[in-house]
Amino acid sequence: MHSTIINFKTFFVTCGFVSMLFSVGCGSNYRDSLSASQEVNATIAALGDAAMEDSSFASVFVAGTSPANRKDYATCNYEVVGEPSISGDEATAEVQVTTGVSDGSNSDKPAKVDSGKQETRNVTWSLSKEGDEWKIKDAPLE
Repeated sequence: MHSTIINFKTFFVTCGFVSMLFSVGCGSNYRDSLSASQEVNATIAALGDAAMEDSSFASVFVAGTSPANRKDYATCNYEVVGEPSISGDEATAEVQVTTGVSDGSNSDKPAKVDSGKQETRNVTWSLSKEGDEWKIKDAPLE
């Protein structure tokens, strides 16, 4: 009797886990459920990691607009302040840029802020939609 109860528990736990996987939407694109504002924020948030290498960095910018100073972008943190302004396929966002962050590219440790050289400023960035993805068009650090 005890082993039957354990088998039923195992069965129900397994069924619950499998149904949870299917309800999450295996293979679905998470961006389908994001608002345009959330997509813009996600694009900006991705810049810090993308700045670690040339090809990833270029991929978050509108074709031909990625800045030459990629390594400077790798040493900053980015946070959208307020809601982006979106009009059709164009957007602007106020971004708080914190400089003086180690890029962490030479280790598996998270990037660290160098408090002695840290500066924070707000700047306005512009984005454009290419296909169905938001890309950064202009992202000044100052």
